[in-house]
Amino acid sequence: MGQLPLPEANSLFREALTKPGALDESDLHRWKVEPPFVEDEDTTDPFSERYLRFNQSLAYVLHGVRLREQNEQDTERRLQFSGDGSEAAKFKVCQEIDELLSGWRRVKALSIYHPFHHSREYTMQQHYLQWLARTIYHLYHLKFLAAEAE
Repeated sequence: MGQLPLPEANSLFREALTKPGALDESDLHRWKVEPPFVEDEDTTDPFSERYLRFNQSLAYVLHGVRLREQNEQDTERRLQFSGDGSEAAKFKVCQEIDELLSGWRRVKALSIYHPFHHSREYTMQQHYLQWLARTIYHLYHLKFLAAEAE
């Protein structure tokens, strides 16, 4: 599972990553959970340029928020490794990877969103899959331990 690059040059991504609360994150909860998603109540024409731009902006913000949250979880995981001992902590990481992989398979098998007719839901489903894959890779390779050395 390779990793797609994050939109590090995007200002919305950087702001969501480095400044918690600076952006309105009140509606992100619907997109952070496993699909199917709660129906979107946006009345904007789903084929308009404005709607499509919002989808992209939403993805940038979610990338920043998810990376910020991953960094916070990494701190907790490093503490767990030092407190529980590496073998016990590795066992917990393996369990987490198994759960994430199971979730990835479930979401990947969903074919309820069409990329054209449900562009926001489809975009967010792909985003969700990408973050599951990134997290699995991150945990599998114990990337959070490498961050400790930086």
